[in-house]
Amino acid sequence: MDKLKCSTVKISDAGISELDGASDLIFIPKDQIKSITLFYGCGVQRPIIQTLLSILLISVPTYLCIPPLFACLNTSEPCGGKLLFIFIMPLIFVFFGIWMFIEVFKNNYYFKVKSENNIKKIVFKERPTEISLAQFINQARQYYGYIIESEVKEIPHNH
Repeated sequence: MDKLKCSTVKISDAGISELDGASDLIFIPKDQIKSITLFYGCGVQRPIIQTLLSILLISVPTYLCIPPLFACLNTSEPCGGKLLFIFIMPLIFVFFGIWMFIEVFKNNYYFKVKSENNIKKIVFKERPTEISLAQFINQARQYYGYIIESEVKEIPHNH
């Protein structure tokens, strides 16, 4: 067997990776892995930083565009391109901030992979069923010798 894939997680004899389409988003070589544990919860790598950044992306453009918007609407001159720049452009940052904020509160299955250098979350972006996840973990143990612990009650621990 060349590789195992479940949702956006790929395990092979070379290592474990989180996929974005067909390419590796995060890759951790097998020889650097110290432990792998399955969790269910916030899959964001740094939730506090992402929350603060999302609040910043929502609040600053909103705060900066309100006074010029009122000034533009209260004048008899046509605003033209000013309205687009003052209102629409900051709206893009606000929508991106809202998306980042929502992502912090999405619960997913993820592997917490401890390596020699750091700890990474390998996230299952599309939620697999408990059965397919258990099969994936058992095959990773059987075919590649990974030791995968589980903090999820429905998924069996390593034997």
